[in-house]
Amino acid sequence: NQVNILEQESKMFQKQYDLLIDQHINGTDNEMSSELQGRIPNEKAPDTVLESLDKLSKQYNVSISSLRSNGKTVENDENSILQSNTYSMDVEATNISQLNSFIDAMEESGRYMIIRTLSLYQSEQGSTLSITFETFHTNF
Repeated sequence: NQVNILEQESKMFQKQYDLLIDQHINGTDNEMSSELQGRIPNEKAPDTVLESLDKLSKQYNVSISSLRSNGKTVENDENSILQSNTYSMDVEATNISQLNSFIDAMEESGRYMIIRTLSLYQSEQGSTLSITFETFHTNF
């Protein structure tokens, strides 16, 4: 079922991140672990997520009509180094290519995130994107 799959993904990612932290602490840090650590902030920082999305929406001429924090994901353990939050967002644009560019920019942003669901709708009035994504932060 979907919850078990998400829990397994989260545990796998947690193990990978813990390994990277151990490598860093033990001085065996490598380029990949540095890059990943740089993409996962040391605090929740929802304002940074909002600012980044607002900047991208202006850059790609799209309008964020709804943004909701769904809170911590089910598989989070309070003692875990890695924590995550899930957001749902609706975005509107005059054409679907603007939304595609916006999605690409989200994926290329400096913050590590996983897109969980994505739906694109196109009509004569415009295009709409509904997306659910998960962001991560450490618990230091």
